[in-house]
Amino acid sequence: MLTQDPLAVVEGRPYGRGLIIGVAAGLGCALIVLGIDMAESIDSARHSVVPFLVALPLALLPVPLLIALVLLLDRLEPEPPGNLVFCFAWGAGIAALLAGILNTAGLLYVTQPALGRGDGQFVSAAIGAPVVEESLKGLVLAWLLWRRRQELDGPTDGIIYAATHRRGGWALALGLFGAMVLHGLWNGLTSLGLSGIILAYGLLACVLVALITVVVADRRRMVADIRRYLPGYQAAGLVSEADLRMLCTLRERRQARRWARRTGGRPLARAMVAYQLAATELALAHQRAERGGATPGEFEERRRALTGVMASARELIWPC
Repeated sequence: MLTQDPLAVVEGRPYGRGLIIGVAAGLGCALIVLGIDMAESIDSARHSVVPFLVALPLALLPVPLLIALVLLLDRLEPEPPGNLVFCFAWGAGIAALLAGILNTAGLLYVTQPALGRGDGQFVSAAIGAPVVEESLKGLVLAWLLWRRRQELDGPTDGIIYAATHRRGGWALALGLFGAMVLHGLWNGLTSLGLSGIILAYGLLACVLVALITVVVADRRRMVADIRRYLPGYQAAGLVSEADLRMLCTLRERRQARRWARRTGGRPLARAMVAYQLAATELALAHQRAERGGATPGEFEERRRALTGVMASARELIWPC
């Protein structure tokens, strides 16, 4: 049987009350931001709530689609749910509230006094807001790079967390700059009317295609890592040829989980999930160590933990 929480081992460390507090604070800040937006909308529309009620569904419509896309792209090496929830709460709540405060202060005390009302608002929206908001959102990636470096294995992870080896600071800086530029272009173009909005959506569509291309290439890289590093564990009985075939395709992984659930119910399905995640993380740990992203001691500690999960899961799934 699984003698320890396999997900805690795979994810590298358990979650504590700090994560719960962070998520709660983020959601609370999101409600405050929503209330502020509602008040501003009502005030600008001369005490009518109708414009806000019309705009809110349109603003929220892309959110479930975006979340679904992120989870779809993240199927081969799923990121810890706690990390994803915290990143979402940070971006939608804490970062948004702090950015609103700083952007308003900059507009009232810097750009409008220097440039006038119209130009000041445009400069604040196209330059000030992107720098402030993306910097605040980028802090969560810096925290992940510092505290949970093992979760950032390639560009897909940076996209999922919304970018990464021991010298990942440069990738983080370039990603942050790109986010600022895109944010500024969006704000600037959408202020130009319908033609600007069409151009903005066209730009985002091109960016989305580019990101999906990167994710597909990165998924192929992870499959190549599995095929390269895991055969070395066949002699120890941790993997077989059938396991390697199963681990290299999403379809066969899904079929294996369904077989486990039909055969042994939830405990066996849980063991299969643990085996798949640990095997994938083991291949990525080898790749990370090879490129200098972990010391020999860190790699060996990680390797022992992951092979322990794999061995325990195999005993439950395929008992001798």
